[in-house]
Amino acid sequence: MLVKRLSESKNRELLILTCSVEARADSSSHARKEKSVRLKDYISSINSWITLARENNWDICVLENSGHTQDLLEGLKLSQFEKIDSGQIKFVTCELDTVSAKNGISQGEFNMLHEALSPQLGNYDFIWKATGRTFVENVPQLRQTTTKPDLVVELTFIPYVSANSRFFGMKVDLWQQFLQPNVIFCQGINSSYTNLSFESMEEYLTFFTLKKMHERKRVDLFEQILMHRGSSGSKDKVISNRERRFLLILLNPIRPLLRKLLMGIIP
Repeated sequence: MLVKRLSESKNRELLILTCSVEARADSSSHARKEKSVRLKDYISSINSWITLARENNWDICVLENSGHTQDLLEGLKLSQFEKIDSGQIKFVTCELDTVSAKNGISQGEFNMLHEALSPQLGNYDFIWKATGRTFVENVPQLRQTTTKPDLVVELTFIPYVSANSRFFGMKVDLWQQFLQPNVIFCQGINSSYTNLSFESMEEYLTFFTLKKMHERKRVDLFEQILMHRGSSGSKDKVISNRERRFLLILLNPIRPLLRKLLMGIIP
């Protein structure tokens, strides 16, 4: 059983899942755009996140911005009454997305996250954000081996520094800074950091992460390379295919050493 209400949580961790059951951007942003297919993706992934939340005593907030919150509830076999009484999971119907078609899916996701800002977030020490349509299979290991820095993220360094925005976490005060309202996303332009305009959530998260490093915040990389279960919405390809899984099996055991080298801990 899920035992505590979100409003009663103290010094805990919150997982926020972003969902758009009906793709509202153009086909160039969404190759995986059939509503029925996407709904199945979300139901499978959210069920896995719920199981993980029970094991780790996390609360979950599920955000949906395409008008299909009830479809998620029915697919997950959760009634509105059960959802309220279960306490540890909350579903929020966000404002209908009308911006992704023009500004890209990052703007729609960012607006969802910003809309969900509330005083209740002050009940939490740490906020995790995940794309609701995919599940990270090695989260249990990540949580066991990762002490809580100010921000934890997956960075790649080849061919350039880039942050993976599918799954990351940060302390609640940084979360509120991350969601400042003057951040906008525009596709097909040269982003201006002065104006806080970015082409994607990945670009913004990369900028934010490097900025916090410069401010001497404790930024940490995941102990393991993330293993995502699911398909990319933009390319409709399996994220962690057989070849990638084999590679991660080889690399993850030596990941702690690589991580130290990349973060400059070892001279």
